[in-house]
Amino acid sequence: MAAISTEAKIVEALYRHLNALVFSPPLPIAWTNVAFTPPADGAGKPKPYLRATSLRSPNGRPTITRSVRYAGLFQVDVYWPLAAGEQAARDIAGAIAGHFDNTRLRNGALTICVDERPTDGPSLIEGPMMQIPVTVRWYALA
Repeated sequence: MAAISTEAKIVEALYRHLNALVFSPPLPIAWTNVAFTPPADGAGKPKPYLRATSLRSPNGRPTITRSVRYAGLFQVDVYWPLAAGEQAARDIAGAIAGHFDNTRLRNGALTICVDERPTDGPSLIEGPMMQIPVTVRWYALA
């Protein structure tokens, strides 16, 4: 189903852009509120994957026009098995940052802008995985 509201169109465009990024081997993506089982190999050892989360900031009216400024963060977490090193996971995080850097995403008449390179955060340990968050700052005028 196609998004109707501005808020849903923004998330749809961000998800579509992330989904267009191709990795070899492919990395499954855990989308918000969609059933997902973290991947594992035949021996049950965890395999890498991504998780996408949209975080909103308060809306505003930055001009005297009737435009509303929507803004927020789109976080893509890189999950990597523990004891598998950090470099490959950082390479994935860098590829995500580069994919969103200085980007204009369109969804109908709406344009979502990413004016600065996304940042990758510190590595965190979450269960049997290391997590590296990549934060994409975006805004849109509608």
